[in-house]
Amino acid sequence: MDGCPVPSIKRTPPALVPTVKVLRYLRTQLMRPTRPLRDGFRLHQTWRLFPTANLNQHRIWVEGRTDRKATWEIIYRPYDEEHAFKADEIEYRRMRGAWNPGRSPRRGYTPFTKWVAAEVFAIRPDLNEVRVRLENVKVMPKLGRFDSIGKFQFERIVRRQVPPDKPVVEQGPISEEDPDP
Repeated sequence: MDGCPVPSIKRTPPALVPTVKVLRYLRTQLMRPTRPLRDGFRLHQTWRLFPTANLNQHRIWVEGRTDRKATWEIIYRPYDEEHAFKADEIEYRRMRGAWNPGRSPRRGYTPFTKWVAAEVFAIRPDLNEVRVRLENVKVMPKLGRFDSIGKFQFERIVRRQVPPDKPVVEQGPISEEDPDP
């Protein structure tokens, strides 16, 4: 009963408000005998099953470039067969939880960007920068497609780490007069 979806009064058309009020009242009365158990064990299900299932979503882009003056090259983008680098891994449901945001980036987003950049750098020695960003898209389920809103969010750029060259210690010619240590 607790998980029964009853709309809020604010979202209910005026003609249905009395019906929604009766449903809310009935649910409260039917659950009254179990309220001590419910509250004691925190057994309530008042959350939405898909809290981010709305028409405004994000599409991830992974891009690379050789230097700061070069243009970005698309490495991975969903629904783009031409740019499918590591698609199986990135689109895997548990991996997607690291980068797919709600209202803000997930806690795993920065480690994810570092991982994907390391994977790109391993395969593409010509690239020195990897950019990961999320495109805002509007999903149109009735048309079976989505459209870009033309805006990107949560951009992260990872630069290839080049170890500093070891300094060369110059030694002069060894003279025969130098005693052995």
